[in-house]
Amino acid sequence: MTQEPNFGIIIKIVVVTTRKRRNKMAVTYKLLETFDGTRKHTVPDPDDEGKTKEETLTGIKDIEVEFKSDSPDVTHVRLVNVVFDKDGEYDDAATKARCVEVGLGVENKIAVGTIS
Repeated sequence: MTQEPNFGIIIKIVVVTTRKRRNKMAVTYKLLETFDGTRKHTVPDPDDEGKTKEETLTGIKDIEVEFKSDSPDVTHVRLVNVVFDKDGEYDDAATKARCVEVGLGVENKIAVGTIS
């Protein structure tokens, strides 16, 4: 005996997804640092209790980015991989385009409640 597929469930999911896309929120991004392949990092000083020291990490291949949604009001900070051109040089325009792509994913995660 063969069971017929239940297309009613698939149609329902498509309708819900379409409704969410009509009520799109605006998600914007802001680069929180300037990429140069390094990142400053503050750590406790093991030789002087209560003091900190700053270390410079090298070989960094990502950048800290803040994403903001207007409705609902959500701010989300994460690291985004930078983009390099064919010569291995940092590509600012392509990295910003990558941030837009990541922003679309952040927007979707906010819409479904994964990020709040």
